[in-house]
Amino acid sequence: MSGPDTPGPRRTQRPPATVPVPSVFPAPPGPRTNPPTRPTPILAAPLPADATRPIALRSRASKPEKRLRVDWPACKAHGLCHELLPEVIGLDEWGFPVVGMDALRGTRLDDAKRAVAACPTLALRLVDIP
Repeated sequence: MSGPDTPGPRRTQRPPATVPVPSVFPAPPGPRTNPPTRPTPILAAPLPADATRPIALRSRASKPEKRLRVDWPACKAHGLCHELLPEVIGLDEWGFPVVGMDALRGTRLDDAKRAVAACPTLALRLVDIP
């Protein structure tokens, strides 16, 4: 039964030749070095002109004076600022703070920073006097 239309015996194909792949690739030749890095510049704040003078004799220009300000839309009249700083902050008839316009210095400035930090609505701020 052989003829041009009858299939001949089946030929099995060979599997393609495979190249063995190493499990770990070898390191490239030559020494391995990290790329060069730039030295980090040291950025220092410039010293004030009177930095060599004792602190007590330095001008007030190096330390700006501060004043309290109230953010009225944020204030909810809790009155905590008045309890912490009654000599600077008063309360009006509705419980909102009335802040003095004097510059704050020394311990009064420290107390004002505590009052600003304690405000539950963050409505009290310290600003520099221009």
